[in-house]
Amino acid sequence: MSDLLMYTLYAPTWTARKLDKKATKQVKESNGVKDGVNAGNFNKLILPDCAELTTIQSYIGTTRNEFYLRSAAWGEQRGIRVGKAENHMDTMSWFGDRKAGLEPLLDALGAVYPSKIAQAEYDMHGLFDIADYPSWDVVRAKFSLDLFPQPLPNAEDIRTMQDIPADQRAAIEADMEQRTNAAFAGAVAEAFTMLMEPIAHMAKQLRAYTAGDAKRLHESLHENIRMMAAAARRLNLTNDPDIEEMAVHAEELVAGVTKADLKDNDLFRASKAKEAEALAARIAKFLP
Repeated sequence: MSDLLMYTLYAPTWTARKLDKKATKQVKESNGVKDGVNAGNFNKLILPDCAELTTIQSYIGTTRNEFYLRSAAWGEQRGIRVGKAENHMDTMSWFGDRKAGLEPLLDALGAVYPSKIAQAEYDMHGLFDIADYPSWDVVRAKFSLDLFPQPLPNAEDIRTMQDIPADQRAAIEADMEQRTNAAFAGAVAEAFTMLMEPIAHMAKQLRAYTAGDAKRLHESLHENIRMMAAAARRLNLTNDPDIEEMAVHAEELVAGVTKADLKDNDLFRASKAKEAEALAARIAKFLP
């Protein structure tokens, strides 16, 4: 069992969408819908076609997805993830780079924000309302990247609480143990699933390409397997030897493989499709 840390990621972003009560009322009236009927609302984009905003939203979304590959879900607590303590410095270094990388993107949006408001006024005509546009300081505060690590709850802390009756302490401890075991089981299943899905997808796409049902093979077809093998190792919270073994086999499956090999060599493509199918089937046996 590895030493573990809990992580909470705070990554809000701004959609730049606004409920337009006036337009909603007009739509209802034009369709004969009474004002009190909940028939839907009209939400408008107040910064249409803003590349700087789209870049920030994508950057934060990518950070969130990469964080999920570096941590495992912890039971039913959706906002809490866990990771191996041995990977903590690497995780914080990666996150520090992502946090720093957000700043120039925010500066770029701030530089064009006034002109984007002026352009929106020109483009949106009657839908434009200056009250929809907060000051830049308010907008900038809507974006953030923060990561909060903390230790896992410890049953020993419960046992030392003398103000709680012994039977209640035992009940809390049993509940903690049950939740922890369930969380570990979920993390193991997630690691196996993470390994299996890109391997099964590779096999399917290679067969489809050979049959003429798929016109292209992408580099990500085998690169995703390498990436998910590394992620499965990070998510192997219990140091399960089967996860490690399957990760090794996954890396061996795509070692030295290129898109050109898979595209141009029929025999090689057929061989890799067969290997991928067999490996995906082996991994599937570990799933509940």
